[in-house]
Amino acid sequence: MKLEPESHAARPKRKVSVHVVEDLIRELPAVLDARLVVNPWGGVEEVHVLADRTRPAKGIVRDVESALMARWGLRIDRKKISVAQVRGLPPADKFVRVKVTRLSLSQDTVAGRVRVELEIAPEPQRDRLGRIILDPEIPEGPWHGRAEGPSLGDAARRVGAEALLAALNQALQDGHWLECWAVETHEVGAHPVVTALVLYRMPRGRQQLLCGSVVLKEGDDAVQAGIRAAMDATNRIFGRAMRRALPRAAGAAQAAGAAGAGSSSGAPGTGEPTQAEREAAAAGEAGGAEGSTRSPSPGRK
Repeated sequence: MKLEPESHAARPKRKVSVHVVEDLIRELPAVLDARLVVNPWGGVEEVHVLADRTRPAKGIVRDVESALMARWGLRIDRKKISVAQVRGLPPADKFVRVKVTRLSLSQDTVAGRVRVELEIAPEPQRDRLGRIILDPEIPEGPWHGRAEGPSLGDAARRVGAEALLAALNQALQDGHWLECWAVETHEVGAHPVVTALVLYRMPRGRQQLLCGSVVLKEGDDAVQAGIRAAMDATNRIFGRAMRRALPRAAGAAQAAGAAGAGSSSGAPGTGEPTQAEREAAAAGEAGGAEGSTRSPSPGRK
């Protein structure tokens, strides 16, 4: 059998976002994070990859080349791909887990309904030695969610799952959304298991079904079982989909800039000089004083 080379002119040109390319690179083995640098015409100038030491750097470079070529026909010179490898750090942007920090339940026994309000926050990141890692890109939270519905059986478990997803949606990037698809209880090996099916909506119309489950023990609360099942379904994608936090240095600079802008302007209508006018006047007085000391009077030698 003989293969004929495909004509590049016959292949339609496709436009792809930088974020989509970065997401593909993050899915490669051993890759923790990736950033692209493009020129004003959309050409890739640099590819920066952060990876662990489970694979050699040359293999990661080849993976990046092959992935971009196979998916979009994008050919990149390997000299433009740089790989930095770290050890002892987990892929924090992929496995950020959350914990419930506050839970409030209010039941209406007459109407048979329950109202759930909760608060969640990210769990601390730890390395392989158990030490806490401070990642400035992970927001501190908290995020709040609430839901209301019937208070019996799987319906109550669904209310708990919906309250958790409502809180998670506040932390996701634009275009990402989590929706409760179903919460049911089944017998598995003579043990009741609560399963939550979550629909994960992504940009460009992409969708993915996520499944999480927990074993229902005797005396477990129905609402909390639904929360744990939905948390088990979403833990794997939350780190990639969450909105990155603004670095504190940048936030402080923005706040200082706003405060400086407010203090530099005089009150309108009061006749008070602005800060810039005060500085100009002071500079003028200093210049006049300096000129008088350096210029002797004509009658003196």
